[in-house]
Amino acid sequence: MQKTKLKLEYLLFGIFAASFISFQLVQDVIRPNYNVESTYVNYFLSVAPNFFPAIGIPALFIAVFLSAKCNNLKRNFLIERIHITSMLVSLFGLVAWEFVQIFAPYGYFDWNDIIWTFAGTFVFYLIWRIIPNTLKTDVIRL
Repeated sequence: MQKTKLKLEYLLFGIFAASFISFQLVQDVIRPNYNVESTYVNYFLSVAPNFFPAIGIPALFIAVFLSAKCNNLKRNFLIERIHITSMLVSLFGLVAWEFVQIFAPYGYFDWNDIIWTFAGTFVFYLIWRIIPNTLKTDVIRL
């Protein structure tokens, strides 16, 4: 069973890495150098820094939880549905950060960022549903 758990951890770390590489690419390379006037592309480039972390952060939470080998925890809803717990923690943190930007000197609050944070969380949920149950069995057997 240990071999299966490691594969799930690697998959989740890969999802985290891909989403944060995408975040950095959009934030530091594409947005500063994009000069074409396309409203759709400009809109997606403005919300992408909220969309990609909403996919990657729940994956990171679950992967860290699995790699910490928390064998002595009692089975409860938070453990059996770790994907929901990690999605809610991530969603709360990202939305709270958006509201903190109201008071930041260079922050910019935007409702579209919040909407795309929810969309990114939903995409992570879809990814979680696609992962085969044979990989996820160790999550609830901790």
